Parts: sequence; structure tokens; C-alpha cells
Amino acid sequence: MSETTIELRRQVSRGNDLLAVVTTMKMLAALSIGQFEKALVSLEDYYRSVALGLGACWVTSAQEEPRTTSALILGSAQGLVGQFNSSLAAFTSSQLRQFPGETKIWVSGERLETSLKHSATKTLGVFNPPSSIDAISVLIETLLLETD
Repeated sequence: MSETTIELRRQVSRGNDLLAVVTTMKMLAALSIGQFEKALVSLEDYYRSVALGLGACWVTSAQEEPRTTSALILGSAQGLVGQFNSSLAAFTSSQLRQFPGETKIWVSGERLETSLKHSATKTLGVFNPPSSIDAISVLIETLLLETD
């Protein structure tokens, strides 16, 4: 009978340890939410800046060469985004078929490039998404030089 009591105490002790781990993980997740919300706001500002800059840049080049369609497709370089890249590749392929003439496509994100290859869409270059704020200007400079 004492072996059963000892075993029960061990199980209760393990349960308490597990509860402590879960409680700690919940607290870390709760603390991280604020940080992720700030990151989301920053990403929205980043997206807006990139979209405006590239839009202005490519509107000018589109006026010079009306038969060439240029596109920069922003995908992910990492997994864990579900069907995002394959859905974006399918959408991109269907949309770009509507434009007459030559199509020039640059991609940001290796996984998106792979998805575009599966849909028989040729890309001219692949860029890694910036991993820090300092890398954004380097990426934009590279994009402008490549697309010019």
C-alpha cells in the first residue's frame, strides 16, 4: 500500500511541475502579445512605405514601356504560413496573364518562388525579405538597381 501512496505522490508532484510550466508559458504568451501588436503596427507602416515607393517607381517605368508589365510579389521566406505562398502564386499567375506583352516578375521570399515555378511562372530575381530595419534600405536599393 505504501508503494501506491509513493507513486501517487510522484504523479501529483509531476502534475504540479507541469502546471508550473504551463502557467509560465501562459504568462510569457500574455507578455508577448503587446510586443506582437506593436510589430503588427510597424509592419503596416513598412508595407505602406514599400507600396508607395515601388508604386511610384514602377508607374514611371510603365509609362516609358507600356508593353512591359513589372511586378514585385512579396511572399515568405519561412514556413508556418499555411497555403499563403501557393495561394499568392496562383493569384499572381492568373492576374498577370491579363496583361499583354512582356511580364517581368521579381519575388521576395524563396517559398513563393518555388510556388511560382510550380505554376510555370518565370521570375527574374529572388530577394530575401529584410530581417531587420537596417536591411530594408539595402533591399530597396537592390530592388531599384535590379529593376532599373
